[in-house]
Amino acid sequence: MSQPYHALQQLLEKINAEVSPASVHGLWCGRFATGDTPKNNQWWDYTMRMAGLAGEVDNNILAAFQAVAGFAEANLQQDNFSFEPWLPADSTECSLRVSALADWCRGFIEGLISVKGPELMEKSPEVKEVVQDLLAIGEVDSEVSGTDEDERQLLELSEFVKVAALNLYHELGVVSSGPGAAGHGSTLH
Repeated sequence: MSQPYHALQQLLEKINAEVSPASVHGLWCGRFATGDTPKNNQWWDYTMRMAGLAGEVDNNILAAFQAVAGFAEANLQQDNFSFEPWLPADSTECSLRVSALADWCRGFIEGLISVKGPELMEKSPEVKEVVQDLLAIGEVDSEVSGTDEDERQLLELSEFVKVAALNLYHELGVVSSGPGAAGHGSTLH
């Protein structure tokens, strides 16, 4: 998933942001998972604060961020499991990809908390467990040598994060809270 990552990285560089593209994508996906949307005025204020910016952002830059966020939202909403956390290209050093995955998880949890707050921990035991697992991945040691075993473990963690994000999206977001939604708490495995 390096192309969207690269596009977001370029935008963040234009505004001299002090945050990784993985963190921002994680933040957005965490907010999407709660049913929040980029149409919410607080969305962009929160994103820009996370990026270390105070004040106004050029309308063209904001429009570019909105387009990238729209792509991220559409990718998460697809039912074909094509969603992936935005991370550097596979050719990037393994330790940098591990660090980016940890950034993504921290951003995702921040996105969840920024909308749901303490209410998040009042959810089902399964939701709490997934949140705790993502918190743990956010603290993983990125000092790896890039062996085949490191690559395999990174792939497994990435797949776990993908499934966890999709499950939380279905459990917490608009999918589970819309009219006629099926039983809550039954989607996490």
